[in-house]
Amino acid sequence: MSRSSTTPARSPAALWTALALGLVGVAIALVLVRLHQQAHAGIASFCAISETFNCDRVATSRYSVVLGLPVAVWGALGYGLAAALAGWGLAGRGRSLWPRGLLFLVAAASVAACVALALVSKLLIGAWCIMCVASWGTALGLLASAWRACQPEGCWAAVRHDLGAVRANPVTTGAAIEVPHWTAYPPPIFVLVTPLSSPIWQPGATTSGFIRPSSVGPHDAKVVADLSLELTAPTAITFFDAASGSIVL
Repeated sequence: MSRSSTTPARSPAALWTALALGLVGVAIALVLVRLHQQAHAGIASFCAISETFNCDRVATSRYSVVLGLPVAVWGALGYGLAAALAGWGLAGRGRSLWPRGLLFLVAAASVAACVALALVSKLLIGAWCIMCVASWGTALGLLASAWRACQPEGCWAAVRHDLGAVRANPVTTGAAIEVPHWTAYPPPIFVLVTPLSSPIWQPGATTSGFIRPSSVGPHDAKVVADLSLELTAPTAITFFDAASGSIVL
């Protein structure tokens, strides 16, 4: 029996859709990161429409940061991973089952996170962020695309296939990241590129755990890339002295 008669036909169209939605999700998440930054600097956003529909209320709530990072940053990472997986599948001409199962897992996790965030917005914050809602819709579309990409074998068969491939080839399918040992929790590092005209660069300005310099570079600099640390651990203070700095372009 020929190979073509035993291998199910898989269209790459669903992967292209997932790739596009992943990139859209990254773009929305980056906008949300910017809105988070502006909200903590006291700058009203374009989606602060009312008390009920207000991105700024959501961004300044205590629920907008998870594990030291804005929720939108985690969203950008998740959507970026989904786009990378879809692109990986397309690199194999879109005919292989790999990595459609992993794409489905990432999309399902994204939708689960969106449901949790929607409940937090409704029950704990009492406000909705329209850009967040757009991200949630993107995640639903991504899940639908991932489900379609797993056909005709089915999602769970694709998941088992991909997890088996990861277990069989851990070096080629994943990357081991060595995390430095800290006496306490490692301080997250943030790199922000912001026009100097932004109020957050004014002397003494601070935003939710971020340290802002009182003076940065020449007065005519256009952009400052500030490397700073959130001081969440005793070791962060020592590390900040060695690593903090500003690059004026």
